[in-house]
Amino acid sequence: MEPVAAFPWIALFTILMCGPAVWLALKSKASRWITLCVTFYTAMACVAALYLVPWSFYSYYLLAILLVIAAGGLIVGGIKSRSADWRRPGKLGLFAAIVLTLSGAYFAAMNVRALSAAQPPEGTINMQFPLEAGRYAVTQGGAAPPLQNPNGHAGNPSQLYAYDIVALNSGLHSQTQYLDWSELEFREMWDRVVLAPCSGTAIWVRDGLEDSPTSDDERPAGNVVGIECDGIIVNLAHLRNGSVLVSEGDQIEAGQPIGRIGSSGRTIDPHLHIHAERGPFKGDFSDNEAVPISFDGAFAFRNRIMTSSQPAE
Repeated sequence: MEPVAAFPWIALFTILMCGPAVWLALKSKASRWITLCVTFYTAMACVAALYLVPWSFYSYYLLAILLVIAAGGLIVGGIKSRSADWRRPGKLGLFAAIVLTLSGAYFAAMNVRALSAAQPPEGTINMQFPLEAGRYAVTQGGAAPPLQNPNGHAGNPSQLYAYDIVALNSGLHSQTQYLDWSELEFREMWDRVVLAPCSGTAIWVRDGLEDSPTSDDERPAGNVVGIECDGIIVNLAHLRNGSVLVSEGDQIEAGQPIGRIGSSGRTIDPHLHIHAERGPFKGDFSDNEAVPISFDGAFAFRNRIMTSSQPAE
């Protein structure tokens, strides 16, 4: 998502999260029916925004600010409605109440699905977090949609439980220079050290593909290291050209540096893609059985912030 498209997107979600609550706070008097509808809708929309909006792009601090505004609007509106009655709202108010209730119900259904998708599936295998010390955000991850993109990971049999991970800076967002999209090194994730998440044998190593802000659909993994450990294959993709430190057949120890983050393969933004699969090696277009993995005992999901204290050497 480039800045040109990003600002209208966050403006829309700001309105969806805070608009009705701010309107309620500014209104001189609202019936209790309207207050309940706004409260239900705002609560469900704010919960949905926690995992729907790519906060690593905008900053998690912005998320906190918007949540405070929404909560403040509901508190002020609720105080004002204490003196209101349960009178039936007019036609416009009734229409607004119906729209808010149906929208809130839609978000509520999504939230139930998201809660289920945030639970570790049966057979989840624990591994070491695969990046050097720092603070990171999961941009794709979970057991199912809506935490996983149905047109991305969830549409590939071997990547049902895959993760995409980016680094966060002190502003809790992933851009070093937010308005300049042309240079890959302006992403906080660029050139971060990738560590082996488990011990095993390198069975797939590819290097030499150029880093680019455009997608390579013919070799979607880009520069990649695949490690066979404990009967599964763990693939770490989108590594930087020339950074891979291992060769096929090497014995690898958990925590060992294997390369650095780049932007090779099917990606327009530097990030680490990691997934595990069970079956014979099939490379870029595998349809093996997906294997759920967790990191240091934590099952990750979209927008979860994770901290690594692992040294890069």
